Amino acid sequence: MSRGCGDLGILLGLNIESLTNRKEEIDAAIRLYKLLKATLDLNLAEQELN
Repeated sequence: MSRGCGDLGILLGLNIESLTNRKEEIDAAIRLYKLLKATLDLNLAEQELN
């Protein structure tokens, strides 16, 4: 994986703005954040082991 925000000392965050109150979109945004965070956490853990 290329340099991530953890390497740069940048916090992970998403700004989700929507003109709708559709629960599906809100849930999808939450899932996206969790997947991005898990990917970053895994990459950082692998770097610590090496």
